[in-house]
Amino acid sequence: MKVNKKLKLLLKELEKIQVVTPVGGSGTRTIPLELLYLMEEKGIDKGKLDAPKPLYKVCGKTLLELFVDLYYSNGFRDFRFLLGKKNKPSTRMIENYIKNYIASKYDEIKIKLSYDPDVPKVGKGKAFKNALIKGIIDKDKRSLFAFPDDLILHKWAPLELLLRHDYNRKFGILVTVLLVPYTYSPYGIAEIEGHLIRRFREKPKINLYASTGVSVLEPDVYQYIVNLIDLESERAQEIENVVYPVLAEEGKIGYHLLPGGEGEVWIPINNLKSWKKANAICKNTKIC
Repeated sequence: MKVNKKLKLLLKELEKIQVVTPVGGSGTRTIPLELLYLMEEKGIDKGKLDAPKPLYKVCGKTLLELFVDLYYSNGFRDFRFLLGKKNKPSTRMIENYIKNYIASKYDEIKIKLSYDPDVPKVGKGKAFKNALIKGIIDKDKRSLFAFPDDLILHKWAPLELLLRHDYNRKFGILVTVLLVPYTYSPYGIAEIEGHLIRRFREKPKINLYASTGVSVLEPDVYQYIVNLIDLESERAQEIENVVYPVLAEEGKIGYHLLPGGEGEVWIPINNLKSWKKANAICKNTKIC
């Protein structure tokens, strides 16, 4: 009976949460260097290859579909997508994909779309604030803020994060961030002494907590975003750079730790190499 009661309370809590995800990024960073060099030689703008990164496929499924699969399977039904600027071809591609595929595949799913404000440099912070101002993000609901760029391979990560956040709330926490306990350096690391290298390690394991970019936000955080994010700034603004440091200083940001690190429960897809790695891991583990 106690388990059933807790489950009912958790399912009720899911109804109060909106999954907010930026899907406005292009995939130019995953274009092979050889092709970029050739385009530069020919004077071709790389913007011509502005392929939406969320539509890249891993083992036959788009990153966006894998993303929705994860949160839908954990009981989330309310999704708010932050798209790029409305007149961009890549934005129209994402919009059509969400409306024609995502909306039809999943039962009882609620979808709202927001478009980037008409400013030169945006970033996730401006996109989030703009969606708040336009009413696309519900100011009275918690947000689970996450990105489709990276793969979370731990099946129950979203629910575990939510449960940890509910526990953290006892201590006045407003944001709970999903972390992994280690990543791997993309470079060889040298330890030096005087003029000598005493130790050299090729792409070693880095035992530092890394953010997966996934977090639960209380509605109280929205006022911080409105106050701290400047839509008129000449630079792109990120919530992680502008808002989270303030919350950390105030002791209002907590964490939940995944049971593994990079390549095990979390795969950040930032370039062609990491995309190939994600395909290999998913194929071998049958995640997809």
